[in-house]
Amino acid sequence: MIDGGNYHIEIADRIATMYVIGKLPLSSRLIAVCKALPGTVEVLSVNLDAVDEMGQAELGAVDTMRTYWQRTRRGPFRVAFSLASATRSRSYKVRVGT
Repeated sequence: MIDGGNYHIEIADRIATMYVIGKLPLSSRLIAVCKALPGTVEVLSVNLDAVDEMGQAELGAVDTMRTYWQRTRRGPFRVAFSLASATRSRSYKVRVGT
């Protein structure tokens, strides 16, 4: 397990799951997380159930991470969050993954 303060990462076989708690890190930190994962990791899953706010900036940061992951690893990228976490802040119309 990798612990980064407000997130931790579990790695099993070729899948890494990042659990974010509180404030979502900036795009540059999310890219650094991708770079730090072992080369054997093919699938990245990001769990946002415990994120305090999911606004336009946060969705943009997740999309930047997704783009980087798919460009460099060419592997699947998954995002999980509950409706309860999504409704804690204002909602925005953002298209992710164009």
